[in-house]
Amino acid sequence: MGDKIVYLGSFNNDSGERLFKKALGYVKENKGKKFYYILPNGQLLNRYRQRLIREAENVFDINTFTFDNMVDRILGDSPHKYIDEQIKGVLISRVLRILKEEDRLNYYGDIASKKGFIKILIDIIGELKRSLITPDIYMELSPDTPFYREIGLIYEEYERELCTNTLVDREGSFGEALSRLEQDSSYFDGLDLIIIDQFFDFRPQEMGLLSRIVDIGVPIHINMPFHREESFDTLTNTLIELKDLGFTILHMDEGEPTYYERMANTILSQDAGPLDPNPDINMIRAPNGYLELKKIAERIKRYHMDGIALEDIGVVLADPSEYGDMICRIFEEEGIPCSLDHDIRLIEIPLIREILYILELARNDMDKSSVINRIKCSYFRICGDEEGDLAEYMLRGLDFESLSELDDDRLQEYIHQEMMMDIIEMIQEENRGLPKRSHIEVYIDYIAGLIEEYGIDGSIAEIYNRTQDYDLLHRDFVALDRFRELLDKLRRFG
Repeated sequence: MGDKIVYLGSFNNDSGERLFKKALGYVKENKGKKFYYILPNGQLLNRYRQRLIREAENVFDINTFTFDNMVDRILGDSPHKYIDEQIKGVLISRVLRILKEEDRLNYYGDIASKKGFIKILIDIIGELKRSLITPDIYMELSPDTPFYREIGLIYEEYERELCTNTLVDREGSFGEALSRLEQDSSYFDGLDLIIIDQFFDFRPQEMGLLSRIVDIGVPIHINMPFHREESFDTLTNTLIELKDLGFTILHMDEGEPTYYERMANTILSQDAGPLDPNPDINMIRAPNGYLELKKIAERIKRYHMDGIALEDIGVVLADPSEYGDMICRIFEEEGIPCSLDHDIRLIEIPLIREILYILELARNDMDKSSVINRIKCSYFRICGDEEGDLAEYMLRGLDFESLSELDDDRLQEYIHQEMMMDIIEMIQEENRGLPKRSHIEVYIDYIAGLIEEYGIDGSIAEIYNRTQDYDLLHRDFVALDRFRELLDKLRRFG
């Protein structure tokens, strides 16, 4: 059996660098397929991969993975299709609807259709599966009350839906990978070494996968540079689990802690004393988050002008959900590149918002606000910009609750009466095929028809020809592709 070692030390120990050099040696000798380099997240993976490419130069194979990547490879020929969070929500909604129709959902029946409840169920089921708790185990361990039992019933039926439709979610993929490795561990044939770096702990699924890997006989070296005088319980418990798997814990010699490491220990320890002042540490005060980040951006630009490379400057956010969007916007204003992931919701993209404007016409009985929003659409155009401005001006001056109230008599005093009636007729004709309430497939067909009828791909290209904004072009085409994928998924599972 290969040696199984955990290198435990503080952040400034050199174990991680020694393991990196070992991996680099494999890559330079064109033995990239002989080792696995496992990291906890995609950002670290990209950073290590880029460094290996940069230092090895001619590279053909680099096996840098997260555990999720490894599971995907193990299941490469699986007949199952992966589903994302959106489809998981659709499946759970269907399960809730069926259970309610069968009168099997009494405790949660009144909130079964609420989006918030479905979101909570997605989180609960995901956490259960990450903890390797199956529906049977859950039912065995949970109290015999409707509060718990109906959650187990929903979980059970959700798993049955996955099985029936040959689907698998991200959490379930780990279980399938574990089952496959129990029968056949040849996936790891030919490996000389597995390096695992920068993990503070392991999720139960990852620990389960690691328990399978230790049996294959390949040396496994784990670097955990998170040791402190007062170690967190999570780290301590993780080390106990690794010992149970046969790992030897090596305590690495630690160099003198830097000022910043001592500062971290002070913040995270109850008994640490005060630190001496340091001129390199400054507190930025501002009346609000926007101005606070503006000052940070100014400081970054000043450091950059002094010769510090932007990639050597880091910003640590205590709450990315609060500051993430704002920092992306401010850094764009200041011309500072930002590596922070910034996802734009589909509903925030004008192209998708215009589809909602069209759907809202039927729901709102073609009221004034809905009609004006429809006329101003740029992708689903029913008139030119000048005609649209005139129509909006006319509509705002009219008192009406529904577009059906407007006819030639109401518009006869306007010079552009004929143009306005043409626009009204187009909107009414478009709206005739859209019921207020119907099966989801009706709306899917309606929206898909609109996208084809208006030639949205061409509209996107036309807007690019006017603006020459490649970012806008890329955003719209990506949004359209994702929206079409969403329609296909809803059609399948609706």
